[in-house]
Amino acid sequence: MAERPISQRGRKWRILRDAVILLLALVFLAVTLDFPIFTAGQALRATQIRYYWEDGEMVARLPPGNIYKYQYLLHNGNWYAWCGLSREGLLWNYGSLVSVYRDPEQPLTAITPVSIQTILVVAGDPDIVQVELEYPITVSLSESSRTCQLKRLRQDPVTEHCFWFQFPEESSPVCQLEDILLRGYAADGTLLYQSPTPESWAEAGIHVTE
Repeated sequence: MAERPISQRGRKWRILRDAVILLLALVFLAVTLDFPIFTAGQALRATQIRYYWEDGEMVARLPPGNIYKYQYLLHNGNWYAWCGLSREGLLWNYGSLVSVYRDPEQPLTAITPVSIQTILVVAGDPDIVQVELEYPITVSLSESSRTCQLKRLRQDPVTEHCFWFQFPEESSPVCQLEDILLRGYAADGTLLYQSPTPESWAEAGIHVTE
């Protein structure tokens, strides 16, 4: 049995129907999956959903980094999170998110969200209003030895209880987080907390500078 030919009007209706179905599918993807991602706000929301941080509030925008040009600090109760976003042309990508718990029993807690070039410090002691890092940098290197010196960097909070350190490339630490000494200061400059001197300093012949 021969198929009945489709009329011009029927062909137009079929094209219109397919276009509507395609449009609804795109709307569904955009609403449920946040794809494609056209704005930083959509990318931030999509990343929060992916990491189960939907209830987090954006409390600070951080300076651009080497890996992520768009960096944010989020807050939810006693939890804080760093979020980094990137884009390709007009479209944004899902970002990365690393969280840290503000423990009232711990004066200072530090994490490295991306690399040792960026450190987020959370103060559990509410009286700490400035944080200082002391860390070794390499000043000379040979096949048989390495000479280091200590460098200090002090920061005010970017938001309540949170301190963001982003090292300049020429003075970035060449070490791990456990090789960095933390200090917390009160508003009048009194030292309230100092972490133990890293064991690696003695192994490298480094001593605390006064």
